Amino acid sequence: MATAMATGTLTMPDGLTYTGQWKDGQIDGTGTLTQPNGDIYEGDLVAGQRQGTGKVTYATGDIYEGSFCGKTAARDKAHSPAPMAMSTQALGLRERSRGWAR
Repeated sequence: MATAMATGTLTMPDGLTYTGQWKDGQIDGTGTLTQPNGDIYEGDLVAGQRQGTGKVTYATGDIYEGSFCGKTAARDKAHSPAPMAMSTQALGLRERSRGWAR
């Protein structure tokens, strides 16, 4: 079975946006995730979770750059950013040929 790869943008009603790569209808690859509060994550995501290298720029101006493993920073648990990434399944969305549906 072939894997469907794509790039695109998701914008949620609460202001959360994701622009980047998708795999089989999930956030997966390199992208930018912007939270409604202004926090921005730029980096690698696997199945909707931060995984690999990335950078979080908090709305306060603070920056964390490094390795991530799921919802936390992999190397510096004392400075672990709050969870940001969400899979389309967690958002209750599924891909359709003409857009996203709940």
